[in-house]
Amino acid sequence: MTNTTSGRQRARPRRVSAVAALAVALGLLGQVQPVAATSRSITPPSTSTATTAWITVSAGLVAQLAVGPDPLARFRALPPIDRQAVVRYLSLASIRTASMLRRSSAVRRASSASGPGAGCWTWKWERDAYNFFGLKLWAYVQQIDWCDDGYTLTAVPQLLNYGSTYLPFWTWVHAGDHVWGGAGQSTFRSWTQADFSLCLTPNIGCIQNTYPWLDMTARANGTAGGSVG
Repeated sequence: MTNTTSGRQRARPRRVSAVAALAVALGLLGQVQPVAATSRSITPPSTSTATTAWITVSAGLVAQLAVGPDPLARFRALPPIDRQAVVRYLSLASIRTASMLRRSSAVRRASSASGPGAGCWTWKWERDAYNFFGLKLWAYVQQIDWCDDGYTLTAVPQLLNYGSTYLPFWTWVHAGDHVWGGAGQSTFRSWTQADFSLCLTPNIGCIQNTYPWLDMTARANGTAGGSVG
């Protein structure tokens, strides 16, 4: 019975995946076939031309899933190597942090009692996530705008935090926020966290979750500090 079933399977036309077809065109089938057979993670070609083509095919697979109904069912129907390509294209591989602190153009009333660092300031911190190809998946940002006289904050600081997504199937929500200090005090601190999820359908078929946070403290002398994770 086993031999008969195997024979029937061999008699069927072979289904060629988009990634396998790309590998044939680039002369890389020898690299692709073992991956499909053993379900190991795909390693993109090392040459720039091959990598560009690999990205194009992976992006096309993701776009096809994003425009039709029931993307999870269609994802499960893909050949294994195409599923791996989709997951690799959408999955988080690295996170980077960017920071910007500058004197703002806001007008602050001058005072002879002002100390060093008196002025108005803008501080922005950003956590950026990238896939294996270096394409941005999402960003989480917090920005604090404040004015001080060098000793205390002279008004309620303006606070903004938000998330952005750049590829299909990534979504985000606030996971937590807390603030300390403010007007009339020497510091203002804001901690915020987000929940970014990679799900082919809402709350179902989730592939990855990550929880970036930003802990920022603005000081009344024009300086700032904190930590991220």
